[in-house]
Amino acid sequence: DQMTDWTSQNPYERFADGRPKVPDWLIDRARGLSAEEVLAVLPGVGSPVTGVRLMGAAWHGAALIAMWYALGELRIRPRARIPVLLLVASAPTVLHAAGTVNPDATGITIGAVTLLIVLRWEVGRASPWLLTIVAAAAMLTKATNLIGVGAGVLYIIFRWVQARRGAVADVEDAETVAPAPASSGPNARLSTRSVLGVLAIAAL
Repeated sequence: DQMTDWTSQNPYERFADGRPKVPDWLIDRARGLSAEEVLAVLPGVGSPVTGVRLMGAAWHGAALIAMWYALGELRIRPRARIPVLLLVASAPTVLHAAGTVNPDATGITIGAVTLLIVLRWEVGRASPWLLTIVAAAAMLTKATNLIGVGAGVLYIIFRWVQARRGAVADVEDAETVAPAPASSGPNARLSTRSVLGVLAIAAL
């Protein structure tokens, strides 16, 4: 059935398995053509395959944009970010994911956006609940993309545990020395209710 769908415009008869019975003279003629000559007569942007490949390129571009801002959160200068992004963009695995008809290119974007959210949460400029949106996008594109989101969730939980232990240590020190100033930053903002919500995201 798939073969018939893929070759729905076939003007020739078909074999029992659905393959088109292309005449021998046409096959012999195609053997002498170069790849450029074959591509010149293939469907253009209106082809579904071309459209999906363009979508992969769009995911690729979105990933590079997210990585640009993530590197900025790490205080890396723009002139140093450019070669990093060029290396990532030209990596064979990245180019293959962006140029083939599959959802692999979405994994790069999901990972880059997750990193950006976590880095901004560290400085109090993003809510961990944004990972809910990223997790939903991961589920709608490719389930394995949740691995990157899960890594971000585990990091936030780890930082929350660190903050809780630090708060207990501050209370013990305050009883023997002097009252410590109120803690600030993203670890103080992350309440137990927020952590339970993040755990729910991980469970999904």
